[in-house]
Amino acid sequence: MKNIITVLDNITETSMPFNEFALYRANHFKNENHILIICSKKKELPNVSIPQNLNIYYVGYNIIKIRKLIKKIIKKCRNNNEKFLIHNHQPRAAFIFNIATFFMGIKKKKIYTVHSTFSVYTFHNKVLTSFNLICSNKVVCVSNTSYKAIPKWLKKNKTFVIQNGVDTERIDSVLANKKKSKNDIITFVYVARIIPIKNHNFLIDVIKDLKVEKKFKFVFVGSCNEASEVVEKCHRNNLDDIVEFTGLLPRNKVFELINNADVYVSSSTLEGMPVSVLEAMYCELPAILSNIPQHRELSNDSKFISILDFNHEVWNKEIIRYINMTDDAREKLGIKCKNHVINNYSLKSMRDK
Repeated sequence: MKNIITVLDNITETSMPFNEFALYRANHFKNENHILIICSKKKELPNVSIPQNLNIYYVGYNIIKIRKLIKKIIKKCRNNNEKFLIHNHQPRAAFIFNIATFFMGIKKKKIYTVHSTFSVYTFHNKVLTSFNLICSNKVVCVSNTSYKAIPKWLKKNKTFVIQNGVDTERIDSVLANKKKSKNDIITFVYVARIIPIKNHNFLIDVIKDLKVEKKFKFVFVGSCNEASEVVEKCHRNNLDDIVEFTGLLPRNKVFELINNADVYVSSSTLEGMPVSVLEAMYCELPAILSNIPQHRELSNDSKFISILDFNHEVWNKEIIRYINMTDDAREKLGIKCKNHVINNYSLKSMRDK
């Protein structure tokens, strides 16, 4: 039996390391044993069914506790002549785990996934990530952009690109027999934590200057401590009837919301490989995206995906163009987006790689 040990800071409804890695694999490979080590002290799990072959341990950031636990797990694997693999995802948790397991002789069993862009990390995270890369046998970057940002001296010959994928099976199961709702309001949706790098303020500045006869609204899905500042900006600009904040939603609810929207937008200034965009495209939403390397990579020069510079007038015109489009024209763009995801970004393809 294979034992896959995944190490995370914490998990949320939208956590890719949990949903698309640990949970997906445990559900699809019943003959494997999955062990999830969570460094957070808060014992909170998303509202999902946990398969029997997924065992979860909360260890805080306690180095001694982590070392004792991993020794126990590895001893059991070796006594049963079973293989094991350790998959680290997040800088802080991976760093603590690597410190805890130093001199244990298990470097060859470690994979580290880089989910973001090294060049824009804080100095603190650059130090943590550099150490994690050194302590890993293989390093996986979720996009070509992420790969290019890692210094050459850290890459060596152990770093690879495996682009993120979409769990199309899960989306299909959630949306089975659910038709898109039809109404006169054109709905734009943006799924992202409300933090500066996701650039909600830019989008609000664009929205307040929109002049169009048709009814429209923007739905922001995500939460953060800084949400109040963005909400207040909407209040000041009298956008309460146009902009809706849902807060953090269960993953399945997000899929249902996207399914009933018309257009996906992302004004983000930084991504790894944006899964939320791919999920929306799979749900047949045309996309308006900011001109950043990760979005350009995702589009792969596709003419049916709008990639825009950070220019208010340009965004204003493009959003109005989508509002004034016929339903049929938007739907045709959405079908092209779905096929693009199926052909290039399936989760099965990612997992196989």
